[in-house]
Amino acid sequence: MDNHKEEIKKLRDELVKLRETLEKVEAESKKSFERILDSLPDPVFIESIDGRIFFANKAAEKLLGYTKEELRRMNVSELIPEESRDKMDEVIRQLEKEGSFRVLAKNRKKTGEIVDVDVSGTFIDYLGEKAVIVVVKDITEQI
Repeated sequence: MDNHKEEIKKLRDELVKLRETLEKVEAESKKSFERILDSLPDPVFIESIDGRIFFANKAAEKLLGYTKEELRRMNVSELIPEESRDKMDEVIRQLEKEGSFRVLAKNRKKTGEIVDVDVSGTFIDYLGEKAVIVVVKDITEQI
């Protein structure tokens, strides 16, 4: 009987070690992924289906004037001027139907300034959760 208890304890200890290793690998993988996204010249966001911002890269900070931490506490709807929010329903329908979207839109900077943007996105799995990766191009100068 004591032998079984020892075996169970060893197995439990091994499971704990495996879980810790897996958590470390996942954390490092997330960091690597975010470093890659930070190196991109265009703003990139990872958002939940309902618009919660999980991640924003350095280019997003630069374009909009918010820090990454501020953006993570926001919903994407807060970055869209009131007059442009009606496009969100259209974008969500397209995303659900086709798995991706592209739309010309407007974003509001922290200063209140409005910028014209070309926005595209697609579904991804982000840390085990269905999410949307969104790439934003500032086209203000082109309009």
